[in-house]
Amino acid sequence: MKNIMKIGLISVGNKFPKTFLLIFLVLFSITLKGQKNIGINATGATPNASAMLDIVSTTSGVLIPRMTHHQMAIISSPATGLLVYSTDTIGFYYYNGAAWVPLLSNSLNNGGWALTGNASTVPSVAAIGSTLTANSNFLGTTDSSFVIATNNGTATYERIRVKSSGNVGISNNAPGALLDIGTAGTDSGYVRLEGHTSGYVGLYTTATAGSYNLKLPPNTGAPGQMLTTDGSGVTTWTSASGGLIDSVEGTVPIYVTSNFNTPVITIQGLNTNKGGVLYSTGTLTSAAFTATGTAPSGNATQILVSQGTGAPTWNTVGGVVQVIFKGEQNSGSNTIDETQLENIGENKTYFLSNVLGGLSLTSTAATQYTMPKCLLTRLHLVTSSNSITGMDTITVYKNGSPTTMVDTLSNNAANSLDYTSNPVTFADGDYLELRIKTPNTGVFTQLMTIVKIEITYYLLP
Repeated sequence: MKNIMKIGLISVGNKFPKTFLLIFLVLFSITLKGQKNIGINATGATPNASAMLDIVSTTSGVLIPRMTHHQMAIISSPATGLLVYSTDTIGFYYYNGAAWVPLLSNSLNNGGWALTGNASTVPSVAAIGSTLTANSNFLGTTDSSFVIATNNGTATYERIRVKSSGNVGISNNAPGALLDIGTAGTDSGYVRLEGHTSGYVGLYTTATAGSYNLKLPPNTGAPGQMLTTDGSGVTTWTSASGGLIDSVEGTVPIYVTSNFNTPVITIQGLNTNKGGVLYSTGTLTSAAFTATGTAPSGNATQILVSQGTGAPTWNTVGGVVQVIFKGEQNSGSNTIDETQLENIGENKTYFLSNVLGGLSLTSTAATQYTMPKCLLTRLHLVTSSNSITGMDTITVYKNGSPTTMVDTLSNNAANSLDYTSNPVTFADGDYLELRIKTPNTGVFTQLMTIVKIEITYYLLP
């Protein structure tokens, strides 16, 4: 039969003659057997030669038999390839000759991946960066990028991207390294390492980080060492500058620097917290410093003395304790009356003149205390009472100019001041002045009673 036979079957209930229906079905069967293939369409077009059944429509589809999963399971002797739609497990199932299988399952034969995991996968044995071995299984794409995204409830956002180069970006769709976290100006790079039992340690860059690399050393280093860089990002393990270090070795120069005018090296005593401090306040040209002579030993008191030229030398000298004020001068004589103490009021400036001159309430000292060539190391001031509210300032002057040897004394019923920082060097004939300045309290009855002032200095050669 060359022409397509159009067949229609109209149901008229019990009134449809059974004999006519039988004749119609026979005729329909013969018509189907005479055809090589069948086409169902509204135009009478010839069916495709490769299809036994060619259905064409732009308004309707093919409806597969629908049933529950139980009804599907009890179909008697299902044919291999039989297709149904399960209405309760929601999806198409086909019979593979042994069992009903979802149309898109995790079977390795149809390339599906299950949400609950997969088994019997065949990973590639090729080297990383090489073409996958044939028939190997993988999760990803065959395109240039593989993207993982999530939805925050309002929109879907990209979270991870794997480029064809192998670079992986987290919050970065153009990773420039094997692992590139964050995007400048949007999401800063941040890595958090959770603690074993609690807490975490976060690693992140500064807001305006420069672009650079850090190369780690090839070993774990030794206890007490720290990572240092050579300036180009190459790090090495070096001994820390603090803690118990027996010695420091290296090539010249080795510097100890500080951005503040404070001591940078402290030498502690053997069995006490007291000790010496080494530091420099120089701001002019640099100079070599080489000590000569015998280092201090035994009970001898030695100091390192520099003449301004050449190398400094160790000198054994004795400290001189000199009382520069203790009582007022008797009227009409050159003797000191130690019972006549000095009372200083508030908002005043007093200058020490000399041992017989006492203190003077002037802008400058009337006379000065002449010093030998020495190193002034200590100022000791004793008061019997001090009711002045605030801080009294005591400053050592040298040849009319204030030095950095300055301290303050707070109010107390009985107080003393020992000041040893910023020692002052005097040449032979230089004169010392001492200025005491009290604060403005607004109460004129507040007084400070000075009992004694003494200094300690070391003679210099």
